[in-house]
Amino acid sequence: MGLAQALREKRRDLGLTQDEAAERLKELGAPVSQQTIAKWETGSTRPGRKRAVTEAIASYLGIEYRDALVLIDEEPVGGARVTIMDKLDELGARLGRVEEVVFTGEKEVTPR
Repeated sequence: MGLAQALREKRRDLGLTQDEAAERLKELGAPVSQQTIAKWETGSTRPGRKRAVTEAIASYLGIEYRDALVLIDEEPVGGARVTIMDKLDELGARLGRVEEVVFTGEKEVTPR
């Protein structure tokens, strides 16, 4: 289960509207709006990794902080599922290119 589904199910289990869920998260230390809750529940955006927000989400969902981080990191955004491993693979590929440039002395120019 991803973050979007977990948030939606928890809110419905508690019988809360998105406004009420936002208020509950505010009480727990995450200053969010109903619009933010709606975006998180549809997966169009996801929360950042600010500690206060992650702690509030963890408390709201009744899970551990690190489990909330996993949910946040693995949540698909815009329909594409991006996991921690995907990010590590991408970082590894970038580091490999940097090492190649350093060892060969070639200059790599990346268009912006």
